[in-house]
Amino acid sequence: MKTFVKASLLLASTVGMTSGCGVSEQESDLKIRGGTEVSDNELSAVRTSTVALTTSFTADGSGDSILSQGKSFCSGTIIGVRTIVTAAHCIQALEGRTTKGDNIFPNASDYLVHFGTKVSETGTYIRAAKVIPHPDWDPGQTLSPIPTRAPNDIGLIILSEDIPDTMAIAPIADPELEVRNEDAYLAGYGVSRSRNSNDTGILRTLTSTFTGERNNIARVSHGGFLKGICAGDSGGPAYVLVDGELQLVGAASTGIEVPLVGCVGSGSNSTDVRFYKDWIEANSEI
Repeated sequence: MKTFVKASLLLASTVGMTSGCGVSEQESDLKIRGGTEVSDNELSAVRTSTVALTTSFTADGSGDSILSQGKSFCSGTIIGVRTIVTAAHCIQALEGRTTKGDNIFPNASDYLVHFGTKVSETGTYIRAAKVIPHPDWDPGQTLSPIPTRAPNDIGLIILSEDIPDTMAIAPIADPELEVRNEDAYLAGYGVSRSRNSNDTGILRTLTSTFTGERNNIARVSHGGFLKGICAGDSGGPAYVLVDGELQLVGAASTGIEVPLVGCVGSGSNSTDVRFYKDWIEANSEI
């Protein structure tokens, strides 16, 4: 099967940074490695605020879409009744390694936000009315192990209707909150090991640790050995627990993938959503 979606970012190296997102032309992608499946009965933001990005679009119009196969290409978090935050690279394509191109799909309505723990053609999903990658998204800085300025790997999906009653808005954590060494609650619909796993579309979660916090470039790090995000998880949440409530800190951006090993887990990064509140408010319907 050949799909149209191609949202992955790769560095051409033996040990490469990779975006946590993407169904390539070889039908692949990665998920929360070392995580567990989320129950339909889960009441925390892990289930009620985490969403899958999928599509019914196919380049050849065959109808053999990733939605029809119960798969997804990225993840996201509900931050408003019609607003989803995700990664910029889940919305906008690349021409080559670092040059931004057009949006991945020709129409905003081709982006589908799926609600529930398993993506299904008969499940609940809403089409986008608008997709907004950050105008200053910098793919080169996103993939750099040591970025010198903010990568801005963040984007918004504005829904065509309100979220279902079974879902909830995730509050964004205070930028003043120090999260380094705090528990990081990760969630996403990616695959389990490497790009050959091909098992996107299932919501999984993992409790890890925020290992780094770089306010100057609005990025946080997390993960442990063989436990963390991979492709398919891009745009998905990194939550922190505040007074018994999960609050959003990050939108998954990059991780490390090693040949024959797959996603390493440690050293993964999320865009720190907390520092984009003004941009989010100016562009969304919260």
